[in-house]
Amino acid sequence: MRWLWQANPPVVPELYDPNNEPAPLGDVHRRGEAAHRLLNDPTLAEVFKELREDLYAEWMATEPQQAERRTELYFEAHALDRVTRKLIAYRAAARMRQDAAA
Repeated sequence: MRWLWQANPPVVPELYDPNNEPAPLGDVHRRGEAAHRLLNDPTLAEVFKELREDLYAEWMATEPQQAERRTELYFEAHALDRVTRKLIAYRAAARMRQDAAA
């Protein structure tokens, strides 16, 4: 017996498919503008802040014998920082290109 709200089977999220990636932005200026929008997006800033707090809290909650988990948390935190630095680099490259053209 199925309930009315179970008429359709649940939707399972897809696994990563590189064919679903958006087309590359191409030029430095458009990539810099997109990076600038992301860096100034309050939702993205809040997500990164919460992720860093979660990682720190989980790191502090690890037991002494959980060295491998602490290492994983370390790499996760640094991955967040790498994303931020890459966005800043895209924005800076666009600004330098714009200044050089002016």
